[in-house]
Amino acid sequence: MNNLLNWILRLIPAVIVGRAALMKFTGAAGAVALFSDLHMEPGGRILIGVIEVISVALLLSPRLSAWGALLCLGVMTGAVLAHTTVVGFSGPLGMLFVMAIISAVASIALLYRLRHQVPFIKSMFDKQTQRD
Repeated sequence: MNNLLNWILRLIPAVIVGRAALMKFTGAAGAVALFSDLHMEPGGRILIGVIEVISVALLLSPRLSAWGALLCLGVMTGAVLAHTTVVGFSGPLGMLFVMAIISAVASIALLYRLRHQVPFIKSMFDKQTQRD
């Protein structure tokens, strides 16, 4: 059951972020408009797409999935900040915001479950356990 939950927590952000990367690479009108609003078109769109593909690859590798969750969390934090400061939530942008939140939450849960794979996160929880 543990392994199944880990895979579910890997697949949720992998599917969401993988689809987002595909939209960036194909130059979908929504992605181009979004990155134009952020003044990051086209270089930022492609760069973020590459980072997203790397995070998906890491998420799908059991040995490296905690690192993928960490990278995915970083990208989704940027997406949430972009929506709350510049892009907004109107129309389909609201659904993109929700998908970013879902990916971030799944990444946090996976990162917690696999905290032993990332030394600086493991040490944070080891110190907490020692204090209790």
